[in-house]
Amino acid sequence: MEDWSFPGKELKGWRYIGLGLKRRSEAGVGFILSPSVEVHEVHEPSESGRGRLLAIRISVAGLRAKVVNCYAPHEGLAESSKDRFYSALNGLSN
Repeated sequence: MEDWSFPGKELKGWRYIGLGLKRRSEAGVGFILSPSVEVHEVHEPSESGRGRLLAIRISVAGLRAKVVNCYAPHEGLAESSKDRFYSALNGLSN
């Protein structure tokens, strides 16, 4: 997982949290967060969802939320791959 702040004064306080595979062109999800967002938890998926799923618990202006970022496998992948993905997605929704 990557977790870093943007350099420079224009983006001071902005933060990136992301997750991907070794080959960046293959998969990855992430969030760009303003300085006003407080991150409480980062939920990384199991191996079956790696590079496709990431969830964070945040608070902004007193409101708390869990936000999930994902992209589903395409139709050309095996059904077993899709089943593992949706199982991992279901696990993040709790």
